[in-house]
Amino acid sequence: MFSKLKTISLTLVAIFALAAIAASAASAAEYHAEEASEAKPAFLFGESSDTVLTIKHSPTNVTVACASTKLAGSSTVKAAVTMKLHPTYSSCKLNGVAATITVPSTCGYELGVAKDEGLIEFPANSGKFQTFWKASAAVASCGSPIKIAAGSCTVEVKNQSGLQSVSTLDQGSGTSRDIFMIIQLSGIKVSQKAGCPGEAGEFTTGEYSETMTLKGFTNELMTTQQGIWVE
Repeated sequence: MFSKLKTISLTLVAIFALAAIAASAASAAEYHAEEASEAKPAFLFGESSDTVLTIKHSPTNVTVACASTKLAGSSTVKAAVTMKLHPTYSSCKLNGVAATITVPSTCGYELGVAKDEGLIEFPANSGKFQTFWKASAAVASCGSPIKIAAGSCTVEVKNQSGLQSVSTLDQGSGTSRDIFMIIQLSGIKVSQKAGCPGEAGEFTTGEYSETMTLKGFTNELMTTQQGIWVE
C-alpha cells in the first residue's frame, strides 16, 4: 500500500514538474523576422529622442540627456532568443554641459529572453489592452567601457547583465510590423571620475530610460521594410 502511494506521489511530482517546465516554456518568447539568413540578414533600426541616464548620489545627481539615440543591429536567423543592438548617441548634455558618448564598435545592449507580461492598457492605442513582453538587458561585448565625457567629467559603463527591464509591444501587420520598446533600467553600474558633479567612485545607482519603435529591413540601406515581432 505504502509502495503504491509512494509511486503515485512520485508520478504526481513528475507531472507537476513537467507542467511547470511547459508553462515556463510557453511564457517565453523569441524575436522574429520575416526573412533572415547568413546570406541575407535582417537589419534592425530604431531611433529615440527621449534618452536619459541618471546617476543618483550625494550631493548632486548626474543626468545625461540625449536628443537623439539610434539602435542598430542585425539577425541571421528568423527566430532568436536574444537580440543585440549597438547604440549611437548625439546631441547629449551632462547636467546641461555638452557631452559626447563613445561606444566601442563591438559593444551593445543585449535583450534577454522575453516573457509574457500580460495584457496592459496602452494609452497610445486608444486605451486598448494589449500583450506586452518583458525582458532583462545587458551591456555586452564591450572590450573597453562606454565613455561619457563632458568637460573635466568622465563616466564609464562596463559589461553587466540582469538589468530590469525592457517592455515590448508588437505593432502593425505584414511587412510593416514593428516593435515598440519601453526601456526602463535601474541598478546600472557606473564609474565616475573626479571632476564630475558629486563624488567620484563606483556606483550601482544608474537609471536609464527611453522609448522607441524598432523596425526591420531587408537591406542595410533600410529602403525595404520587413515585419519583426516578439512571440
